[in-house]
Amino acid sequence: MITQPASNALPAFKHSGGRGTSYSYSIIAEFYSGQLTGGTPYGGLIADSAGNLYGTTSQGGAYQMGTVFELSASGSSYVGTTLYSFGGPGDGTDPVDSLYMDSHGALYGTTQYGGPFATSSNSGYGIVFKLTPGASGYTETILHAFQPLPDGHEPRSGVVADANGALYGTTRIGGNSDDGTVFKLTPSGSGYAESIIVNFNSNNGWFPNYGNLLLGKHGVLYGTTSGDATPGNIFELKRSGNRYKEHVLYNFDGAPDGYGPNGTLLSDKKGNLYATTYYGGSCASYGGGCGVVYELKRAGSQYSEIVLYRFKGTSMSGPQDGAFPLAGLVMDSKGELYGTTNQGGNFKTCDGVGCGTVFKLARSGSGGYTETVLHEFEGSSDGYYPAAPLLANGGVFYGLTSSGGNPSNYGGVAFAITPL
Repeated sequence: MITQPASNALPAFKHSGGRGTSYSYSIIAEFYSGQLTGGTPYGGLIADSAGNLYGTTSQGGAYQMGTVFELSASGSSYVGTTLYSFGGPGDGTDPVDSLYMDSHGALYGTTQYGGPFATSSNSGYGIVFKLTPGASGYTETILHAFQPLPDGHEPRSGVVADANGALYGTTRIGGNSDDGTVFKLTPSGSGYAESIIVNFNSNNGWFPNYGNLLLGKHGVLYGTTSGDATPGNIFELKRSGNRYKEHVLYNFDGAPDGYGPNGTLLSDKKGNLYATTYYGGSCASYGGGCGVVYELKRAGSQYSEIVLYRFKGTSMSGPQDGAFPLAGLVMDSKGELYGTTNQGGNFKTCDGVGCGTVFKLARSGSGGYTETVLHEFEGSSDGYYPAAPLLANGGVFYGLTSSGGNPSNYGGVAFAITPL
């Protein structure tokens, strides 16, 4: 069972060079099409042991406020089904997270908005939910409804679970300083008890954004804040008695360093951390840069940052690569990295900024990384603006675009990239 896409390992694939010459791209589903009533997915896919795929859409469904969907494997194709529609009375709305699946097939996640504390003057603070499968479908249970301050507000990450069934996640805002939180939901009787284990502020980080926490050895949690007036940071949370102690591992500097980290952190066997930043780097097309891929290299209890790749963006004068990565990374058995950029590429049909890419970073002989663009999104029916992380399952990459596809609605597509 795969529950955290960013930590999946792939076999080492061979490629013959060039721009995607050893990979095939195919659309396996279109949103707002058939039984897929939702659209605009941002959270990544997860897979069960049978190869069925699950995810969320931020829009659409029976109430036009988001869905949970399944793509069931049927031979070489997939059948899409809407499992749940958000937006009923007191329910959450607008999920943008990746799901977590437990050993019984129940699905857990968050919604940015909605919940029983929504009023005519605000859209609510969000919820943590559980969907339990049954003979007649899935039943939702709200595990926690975020409340007015000082509780957290607007979770853009999903939840991760420890061995005791406790759930951990972040909220983008809320908390004592309204700069975001890390929360824990501990099983208690028939429900869960919430505790805020970190309140972010101007001293320890602002506004954790997209991407789940990474649960490491001994219950240590790793995550990022995206910054506001600052470029953001990477933090570590270690348990100390009944509390958690935060340690900032790295503060980003802005261009030519990264700015605005997003996506779930990826850890290798040595404890080095990898991910992307939305801005930063040295892209000349944009003053703030087009984003980077970075490694936070571990040496004992200390970390140092290395920028592995700076994206070049889109240029009308010649081939360029991606720009503005929103998601985390996948690593294969050779240590090569794979991911998506939300914009960039050669196709200028997406408002002149490019429609996005799927990329690979392979280790080079000089100790650096060489980028290969595996797919450039063309817009329209091809899909564009991928915001979700890739899922590696069965030797294939699966992903989502937040737009494109069905020409009536452009609600996005689910795609597969297969090594040849």
